[in-house]
Amino acid sequence: MHALNLISRTYILLHCHAVEILSFLDLLKIYWNVELIHTLREGNQGADMFTKLGSCGHEKLYIWHDRPPSLISILKSDTRFST
Repeated sequence: MHALNLISRTYILLHCHAVEILSFLDLLKIYWNVELIHTLREGNQGADMFTKLGSCGHEKLYIWHDRPPSLISILKSDTRFST
């Protein structure tokens, strides 16, 4: 919810992550169909898992050639929370 609130503000230039927020807003201007919705962490455990993995690593980019072993059970769990 905090991220959605950040990108919906009209004045974010003084935020410590203003560069990242503005870059994200530029991506939203590309001609494509995007819908931003809030979901609880419990309903999106797959994204939460990748966020935790990314915050622990030192690489700027990591390309997964196969799914992490724990992802299947997480995705099955996520489907119970989806609408």
